[in-house]
Amino acid sequence: IINAILVDGSTVYVATPHGITYFDERKVTTNSLCVLKIIAVQSPAKRITYDTSGLVFSYNDRDIRIEYVGISFNSGGEIDYQYRLKGLNEEWQQTNDNFLNYAGLPSGAYVLELQATNKFGVKSNIVRLAFIIEKPLWEKNWFRLLIIVLLAATIWKFVHYRIQIVRNQEAQKTATNRKMAELEQM
Repeated sequence: IINAILVDGSTVYVATPHGITYFDERKVTTNSLCVLKIIAVQSPAKRITYDTSGLVFSYNDRDIRIEYVGISFNSGGEIDYQYRLKGLNEEWQQTNDNFLNYAGLPSGAYVLELQATNKFGVKSNIVRLAFIIEKPLWEKNWFRLLIIVLLAATIWKFVHYRIQIVRNQEAQKTATNRKMAELEQM
C-alpha cells in the first residue's frame, strides 16, 4: 500500500503505512541479471552442497545428480539452461529442469558446463563443475600387474610340476632297467 509519492529531482520518496522510503532513480537499473549457482551434487553414497571442487566418485558410486538454480528476479521462473558434459558429449543441450541426472557414467574425468538464460535473453556466466569417476578395480594398473604375476606364477608352477612328473617317470624307467639288467646278469 502506497499512500503518497514525492519526486524531488532524482530522489523519489514513497510513503506507506509502515514508513517512508526513498531512492535515487539514477541508480535504479532496468537491466536484468541472470546468475547461476550449483546447489548440490549427489550420488547414491553422498550429497555435496558446499565445496564442489575436486570431486571424486568411486566406480560403484557413479549415478550422479547435479542440482542448480538460475536466479533472475524479473524472469518469473522462466529460465532456460544450456549444458554439456565434456568427456561424454561435446554438444550443448538445452533443458528447463533445474537438475541433471547421469546414470552409470563410465570411468574418466568430466567437466560439466552450465549456463542459464532468462526470459529477456540475458545469459549467466558459464559455471564449470569438474569431477572424476574412478576406474573399477579390474582397470587399475596395480590390479592388472597382480593378475599377470599370479598368472605367471601359476604357469611356472604347472611347468615345474610337469617337469617333476617327467623326471620321476624317467627315474622309474632307469630303476626298472637297472633291475632288469641285474636280473639278467644273475
